[in-house]
Amino acid sequence: MQYASLEHWVNINSGSLNPEGLRLMADALAEHLSGIPGPIERITLPEFRELDGSVIHPGDVLRLRFRSEAPVQVLFSGHMDTVFDKNHSFQRLRMLEDGKANGPGVTDMKGGLFIMLEAVEQFLRENRSGTLGGEILITADEEIGSPASRDLILEAAGRAHLGLVFESALPGGELVCARKGTGTYQVRTRGKAAHTGRDFRAGRNAIVALSDFLLRCHALNESFEDAVVNVGRINGGGAVNVVPDKAEGWLNVRASHESTGNQIERALHDMVGESQARWKGVSFSLEGGFTRPPKEESKGDATLYRIWNTIEHGLGFPESGKRETGGSSDGNLLSQAGLPHLDGIGIRGNYIHSENEYALLESIPEQIAKTVAFLHHFADSPALVATPPLQKPS
Repeated sequence: MQYASLEHWVNINSGSLNPEGLRLMADALAEHLSGIPGPIERITLPEFRELDGSVIHPGDVLRLRFRSEAPVQVLFSGHMDTVFDKNHSFQRLRMLEDGKANGPGVTDMKGGLFIMLEAVEQFLRENRSGTLGGEILITADEEIGSPASRDLILEAAGRAHLGLVFESALPGGELVCARKGTGTYQVRTRGKAAHTGRDFRAGRNAIVALSDFLLRCHALNESFEDAVVNVGRINGGGAVNVVPDKAEGWLNVRASHESTGNQIERALHDMVGESQARWKGVSFSLEGGFTRPPKEESKGDATLYRIWNTIEHGLGFPESGKRETGGSSDGNLLSQAGLPHLDGIGIRGNYIHSENEYALLESIPEQIAKTVAFLHHFADSPALVATPPLQKPS
């Protein structure tokens, strides 16, 4: 394969919950980062507890800052983790027809990492003015919502004038101008166990009560056109001759606007109270919330997009479109921080998060060329970041 480093990275299993694989992936990326001037920091993050009580040990974050005194500072954002665990059958890269590479994380987002690092190296070789510097931040928990790296991302956004998120482009090559916010909720029901033969009516069935509640959650999809409420998991019960006294369900909620997310959260809490009244002898509890707010296109984002299109014109490439997607990313956090940024400027491909995931290798040099030219544009005109709508609030 032409891009040996990318192939090596894809063949390392770096599922979000595989600490050893994430360590190996960080080692490989650190070796590649050594070609960029600046100290490489390897930041160990504290463990955290999920809603179900499981303890997660996140992988290390890699950070490299270069030209920190330059008048223009860019945040280069990426992640090394994938959704494929170490026992998944999908483990290695293989070439398909028409220049497609099929492999776990080749599109989301190891291809984007390759483009990002190659573009920074090329820009620094070509640019001697010293007017643009930045921070490369590569996290290891993006696929599980960035719970451990969130604060580092927000801090980095506070140091930058603009951001570049190297998530994959959408299947049609479009950039991402908006993303739904995401939340996770856990609902627990506690009833009363009883023998189904001897004392069935004395029991209080936690599974039936939870199922009724979850059906009402699903029905919320009819009330909110710009949102998704997905019942993703349910646990409960034991021996089938016992009325189950415990059950748990998990919801994934996505909303295009913060106001919609707030409405859904209020609706969930209201439904808990209503269910509590309906199902006598069963208790309900709800935990969780939104971990990533919706990303809505700002005036600064739109300005960067127009500049990107101008650069594409100058290089002889067709203009990239832009559109909303339901998937969230660390771009949501940059939006929360108020940092103008471009999202989805990584590799082009399709079918992420599945065994059919593929990347178009021809897009690698194209995206590198666009990124390098974009950086030169701001290095040559550093005053742009002091002009509305790119100017940061004082």
